[in-house]
Amino acid sequence: MANLLDRKCLSSSTLLTRCIQGCVVGSVLFSTLPVRADFFDWFRDEPSTGYEAPLPEEESTLVRHRSRRGARPLNEAPPEETFTAPQPAPQPAPHPAPATRPGGGELADAKDAIAEFRAQPRTLMPMAITRTQWTDADEKQFGVFVGKIGKAIAARKCNTVKKCMRLAEANIYADKDPKGSVMYSDCADFPYFLRAYFAYHNGLPFGYVTDLKMNTRAYASTGNQDALLAKRAEHNGPYGNVLLSRGGGNVPSRPGHEHDLINYIESMFDVVSTRTYRVGALTPGFEFSDLYPVKIDRQGIEPGAIVHSTGHALVVWSIDKDGVIKVIDAHPDGSVQFKNIQPSTLDRSRPDQGLGFYRFRPLEIVGAKQDTSGHYFGGRIVSTTDADLFSQGKWSLEQWFGPGSQITPGAVVDPLEWTKGYKKVSFFDYLARKMRGAKVEVRADAVVGEMMKSLCDQIQNRVADVDTAVQAGISQQPHPETLPADVFGEEDPTWGKYSTPNRDSRLRGAIGDIIKSAVSQFRAAKAGDRSIKFEGTARAYVAALRARIAAINKTCLIKYTNSKGGVITLTFSQVVSRLAKMSFDPYLCPEKAWGATGDELATCVDSDGDGSWYAAEQYMRNVTGKITPGDVPAIRSSQPISKVMLQDVSLIDQPDTADINLGTATPPIVNLDSNFASPKFIQLLTK
Repeated sequence: MANLLDRKCLSSSTLLTRCIQGCVVGSVLFSTLPVRADFFDWFRDEPSTGYEAPLPEEESTLVRHRSRRGARPLNEAPPEETFTAPQPAPQPAPHPAPATRPGGGELADAKDAIAEFRAQPRTLMPMAITRTQWTDADEKQFGVFVGKIGKAIAARKCNTVKKCMRLAEANIYADKDPKGSVMYSDCADFPYFLRAYFAYHNGLPFGYVTDLKMNTRAYASTGNQDALLAKRAEHNGPYGNVLLSRGGGNVPSRPGHEHDLINYIESMFDVVSTRTYRVGALTPGFEFSDLYPVKIDRQGIEPGAIVHSTGHALVVWSIDKDGVIKVIDAHPDGSVQFKNIQPSTLDRSRPDQGLGFYRFRPLEIVGAKQDTSGHYFGGRIVSTTDADLFSQGKWSLEQWFGPGSQITPGAVVDPLEWTKGYKKVSFFDYLARKMRGAKVEVRADAVVGEMMKSLCDQIQNRVADVDTAVQAGISQQPHPETLPADVFGEEDPTWGKYSTPNRDSRLRGAIGDIIKSAVSQFRAAKAGDRSIKFEGTARAYVAALRARIAAINKTCLIKYTNSKGGVITLTFSQVVSRLAKMSFDPYLCPEKAWGATGDELATCVDSDGDGSWYAAEQYMRNVTGKITPGDVPAIRSSQPISKVMLQDVSLIDQPDTADINLGTATPPIVNLDSNFASPKFIQLLTK
């Protein structure tokens, strides 16, 4: 697996730490009543002020979408012959107190996890194809397979791909794999890994996109971003990508030459990336896609569905009775996490960028023959067309063009049409209603409580990420003279692997989602929405919200290890109130990573003795969301970022046309309890 440690969550070859950072989620539950654009202006004289909604855009900075093996044409299947796996690289001495995630056991470094995956035999799992096509029953069973894995992850029975795939309680096929087999995946590849593994155990055909290029024309939106084309590539083009070919078929060309699953997965990882998902459904060539956009209902979005968000891919494993969409994802170190979906995770953008819900297209082998064992070989794999899926009521663009959209595959649309789709009802409200069902009622404060609980889960996940950097000794190294020009990128491998700016900005964004949802849920209940209930007054509602915060403070305790080895315990509210103080810089001590002050900060040991780097990065820590409305990074620079630049107020709050913007002077809203208790919040509820 060539060059495995070079980039982000684009493929396993990239090992994006940003995948670990990029998924702050809660529940997708919003009301029918819109919140004013100046919503957060109501809080401007509160101690914690300011909010910028997280805005959609792809992350990642990788070059051309191609196999980095170099020898195989992109439209060919992986080689059939087996080979002897290279020996894993010598392992470094273990760090003391290895990082762990909920679910038990220490986490391997990403490099170690991949080395273990690579080192296993390549002849024990031949992909015998015994069936010619996927059926509806297969799709249901795929959902069962994913659902059981998700249930085990959510119950903290396993915390890595390797452990989950070995655990019978998680993987229905665990007892059918060779003893000692090792499975691995990172974020972009995770849906494909699950699908290929399921295909292997069920003798089904599988393949994937093998080539693409950046799209230079808007097919489903306004072409107002042409000026950005010269500065963008497949990972962040304003109009997404164009697919050029499919390949990677798992059907052998002749009898006895079956692909080994491990070889196949490794080859697939070299090609699949988040750019594979970044394709608009109306862009020519979309039928090359492995996926199709689904209707927003419980038949379209069910276990096994895929969520494509900013630089990341997740898999739906369950939808609860209240309509909360639960997902799982994987990360570069092979760890897995469970989450819910909410606005700060499922970014909304122009249709050309392809952010949203999808399912895998059913595949079929045409022209294959059977050998004496009944296994298929030869022929070609074809996928179900957009037209067929549309005629079956499965293919839909309502995610972008509004409820009940009947826009057909390949249609030419008004470039402004997508901006009108959710004017009367918000996308997230429509999603919640459709997933919740007509007869389900939920309490308004319970919806908000679920979002807070999900935020707690994401904060807990951050603990291991910070600990990993500390155990690697990064905070004890001299601070570099500059930060990378792209703080979200990986020009500097150490920075890219251990920093947390993207995750942290999403955590801050989740606070805004919670406050907006709190207002929306109450208004909906009082407006007669049958699915949202709250019988009391606005003041009673505030009391109910604050009671939920008090309850979560008792159950959500965040523990981190300081520079002296002591364990510091913080409540949910304490961490939330520190979100703008929590450092994303891995060269700073863990105390600064958790926003410590006073005696708690006194134990800090790092090279930033005078705290000048920490102070200089405050404008960056104020930023909520990664991309501006003008489709450019909220934090950006044309050169490495020095401390002097960070201290220069002329380089903050700059227009989108500026090459450099290093943050904002406006701090984000972070204190939930004080905002819920404020008179202005009461006014919003009753306005």
